[in-house]
Amino acid sequence: PLAGIGMQFLLTGFFSKKLSGFDTESNSPSVLTQIGAPLAGGFCAGIPCSILELVMIQQQRFGGSAFQIVPKLVHQFGITSLSRAMAMTVSRESLFTLSMLGLTPAIQYELVNRFHMNKDASLAIGALTSSAFATTVTHPMDTIKTCMQGDMCKKQYTTIMQTANSLVKNHGIVDGLFKGINWRFLQISVGFFMINKLKEVVMPVIFQDKFDKLTQKKEEIP
Repeated sequence: PLAGIGMQFLLTGFFSKKLSGFDTESNSPSVLTQIGAPLAGGFCAGIPCSILELVMIQQQRFGGSAFQIVPKLVHQFGITSLSRAMAMTVSRESLFTLSMLGLTPAIQYELVNRFHMNKDASLAIGALTSSAFATTVTHPMDTIKTCMQGDMCKKQYTTIMQTANSLVKNHGIVDGLFKGINWRFLQISVGFFMINKLKEVVMPVIFQDKFDKLTQKKEEIP
């Protein structure tokens, strides 16, 4: 999880710089940057994450090292087997990163500037709100992905829709698609808060020239 968050953070920073959408008047990224950068960062991070999680699931089921599992999967099922359920992973990571690095600071900004709330309290509310959204939307994606990657032979789970229908039919909507969501919500909400506190320190480094211009502009105001 930490490696995945690290990739999301770095890639979002990369796309933020490429989009160059920083509003020096409000001291925050533009709407395009707040939405586009985390979506793109999460999407790109989801590709290697999907392969790594596939290997981990196969290790848990059958043992062996990553150097053994990858050639075995390619030999048995073809190179495309490494992209098994990748659509679910990149969708999960895109929405997760959007919520963590886009929605959370956006909610914080609105609460601070419109309602004059404490910065940390606003961040906590933003983290709870966006993590509720992220958890609800991405938990079924993660469940479907895990089932599909654990069944490479496609004996029980074949396509995304078939897997979702099978889980609902056999276990119901709640137990089939949302089992364990409470713990995941707690974990994600704490993570969102901590990551955005770190982001407040890192952002002036990523956008150093922008912050320098903002500081200079403020100093020129009489």
